[in-house]
Amino acid sequence: MKKIEILKILDNYSDDQDIPEIERRVDLIHLRKSIHLLTHIVYALIFSITFFSFVWFLQVNQKRIIRDLKLEIDKIEKENYHNRLAIAITNYYWTQKNPVKFKDVKDIVVAVEKYTPISFTKGSPFETEDFLALAATESGFKPDAVSFAGARGVFQILDWRSALVEIKEMNGDPFDIETNLRMAIHILKQKYNTHKDWRESIIAYNGFFLDDKGKVIEKFWNDFLYNKNLIRKLKEDAKRI
Repeated sequence: MKKIEILKILDNYSDDQDIPEIERRVDLIHLRKSIHLLTHIVYALIFSITFFSFVWFLQVNQKRIIRDLKLEIDKIEKENYHNRLAIAITNYYWTQKNPVKFKDVKDIVVAVEKYTPISFTKGSPFETEDFLALAATESGFKPDAVSFAGARGVFQILDWRSALVEIKEMNGDPFDIETNLRMAIHILKQKYNTHKDWRESIIAYNGFFLDDKGKVIEKFWNDFLYNKNLIRKLKEDAKRI
């Protein structure tokens, strides 16, 4: 306590007043000072807790916001990549006087990019380009295609009823792009389990006998390789843009 405050108390009392009363007043001043100091300490603690809680909240939400923003950017970039690739494929087919619909091509690209990576184990010889090349070779990217033998859809599934039995959760429409693709994946897996060879599995997928040395197999295989190389180049171009 400051001396001047004590002197003020002493000035208010005469010499015949009790010393205890003076001491009581001095103690009261001390108590008020202590309460005032304690109040400031409590306010400082509350402010510190509130401030650091707010900082922690911002840090946690900042990480979440940055994570969500990155996911959204990745989604937009993937969407743009799919659009660029689908446009490139569509334009190429139009230049070859074989018009295809942009929406169909994009839906095929999206489905292949979605299902191929999760359908084969690491080290599998099959790539997304294989299925895009099959789509080009089998139907020319036409989901409603039907061959003279009755093969249906983008990947020209012939025995589609059996494939539907194996993959029960599909919607049952062989002309649906995702359903047709998943049937193609299922059939190609079966062919690979039988032949243990990438080239032979692709040829067997088309339904030809592997011991046939005729021009039909040669043409199909050459068309497939041409389309795969083309798709690979278009994919590289789409990623660079």
